[in-house]
Amino acid sequence: VIGYAISITSCPINKTVVFDGPAILSYSIHHTSIRVNNGSKYDYQLYAFVHPDAMECSLSLELLGYKVLKRGLPFRRIDIQSTKYQKQIEEDGCCGSLEFLKLYAYTLTQHEIVVHTDTDVMFLQPMDTLYDLMLNSNITNNHLMDT
Repeated sequence: VIGYAISITSCPINKTVVFDGPAILSYSIHHTSIRVNNGSKYDYQLYAFVHPDAMECSLSLELLGYKVLKRGLPFRRIDIQSTKYQKQIEEDGCCGSLEFLKLYAYTLTQHEIVVHTDTDVMFLQPMDTLYDLMLNSNITNNHLMDT
């Protein structure tokens, strides 16, 4: 079972609106999995790391099949010793320090493979070849030796 994770850092203005991105992403994962008999041998579990400020809109994620995991920052900003870096991480990416919610993907140790992706991604075909390479260390090591 492949774990697929997203991070949600805030809610849209209308908190009752289903997220288009997570909906399309979950649809594409479903249609590239074993569940639709398309030749894939991998099943999936969807996860959403949701910041406490965004919990109001997490019901729509649950309705889409995501297991919602409420998560704050994995560190305290005040513990960053460099004031330059404290400021810089708040200006980087779309969400500043909230980008670090993605690190929680490493806590999903019940899965041999976890794919954390942004919500503007869509899978068009099964990823079995890649997953097979990642899971079979002999193939991976031989492949790396050949390149």
